[in-house]
Amino acid sequence: MKKVKLLFGIVILSTFIVSFTGSDKCDNTENNESLIITDLYPQFEENLILQAQTENVKFEELLYIEDEEIVNLGFDTADYLPYDFNPYQGMIFDLEDIIYVEEEEEIELNFNTSTYLPKNFNAYSNEALNVEDVMYIESEDEIDLGFDTADYLPKGFNPFKEMQTVVL
Repeated sequence: MKKVKLLFGIVILSTFIVSFTGSDKCDNTENNESLIITDLYPQFEENLILQAQTENVKFEELLYIEDEEIVNLGFDTADYLPYDFNPYQGMIFDLEDIIYVEEEEEIELNFNTSTYLPKNFNAYSNEALNVEDVMYIESEDEIDLGFDTADYLPKGFNPFKEMQTVVL
């Protein structure tokens, strides 16, 4: 887009300059117009050169100068520090040296859990857990399809007919 604008500006400027090259003196005007064009052309040419230079700049070649702010504490800190004090001595920043401590959130149940547990219950005891002792009750959610499925199934239809097992 910048190149299109640049090209468009060059075309307009060259048309403007060519229109004044036919005759340098007019009967009704003074010679001030040609002086304006002559004065503007070096500035335009200089701007074109600067723009061409900025287009060819690489990011790595840019020099960044950080302006350091001076903080005035109202006293000289050197009076309170040892001779040859270097606050950055021995500081090597490594991400692996950072210790991340995850704090566990304490869960509030708003009731006393001991009333629901057996006496002398210890969650961390070494008793072996038998998987067969764990009872899992699957909740069955009813799905409303918006119509009665019994109208579309044969009489006495049982979807669990083959899944029934004999319990001894």
